[in-house]
Amino acid sequence: MELHLPYKLLIATILCSLIVRYLTFGLEIPNKLALFTTLTLIIIGILIGLWVKRVIRNHKTTLNPYGKPTAIITSGPFQFSRNPMYLSYLLVALGFAIYSENWIGFIGPVLYFLYLNFSIIPGEETRLKNGFSSSYEVYAGRVRRWL
Repeated sequence: MELHLPYKLLIATILCSLIVRYLTFGLEIPNKLALFTTLTLIIIGILIGLWVKRVIRNHKTTLNPYGKPTAIITSGPFQFSRNPMYLSYLLVALGFAIYSENWIGFIGPVLYFLYLNFSIIPGEETRLKNGFSSSYEVYAGRVRRWL
């Protein structure tokens, strides 16, 4: 399995939050609310990501953010967000940021969001507009980029 740049950056963001947590608190267990929130966001993010992958595979189109899409998917999680996979990544990153219990731990997820929103997603939207013009425009007019 090839790891694409958005996924690699997610891993880097998680590692940064863990490093901030360790440098701030060592191996101390976080407070119960932070731990509960962390686990909840991570589990929700993973479940959404698995759902997205299943829907994409069922439609036999690419999971590669730089690949050529063969279909516009409007069912499953794509009826709520045009970018549910990135939404799942951000939920996981935010979970780890909360785990860090330090505002510095949120820098990574914020930068990650900005990178996805202004660098990766516009390219994907352009490929979809070029490949599916009017049907993509209708879909984009009905479903928001994030939520």
